[in-house]
Amino acid sequence: MALLGVVFHQPGRLEIGKTLSIASDQPALVLITNSQGRQHVLVGDPLCTAKRIRIEVAGKTHTATLGDGDTLGRSVEALEDR
Repeated sequence: MALLGVVFHQPGRLEIGKTLSIASDQPALVLITNSQGRQHVLVGDPLCTAKRIRIEVAGKTHTATLGDGDTLGRSVEALEDR
């Protein structure tokens, strides 16, 4: 997978084949890229109301902390939870 985009209209899970699942805990725009062997998960809030969105990709949880004020509505990179 080099690039994958997913729109979650509500919290849910998307199964892609038998090897990949993506889940969101609330409405979100998600873009997943692989660059130089590293996975990047970019997240946006289409409703501009969330402070934090959790995305699960292939069993690994990533958390996106979203902005407010001047940064409201901007996509951010979700960091893998440790």
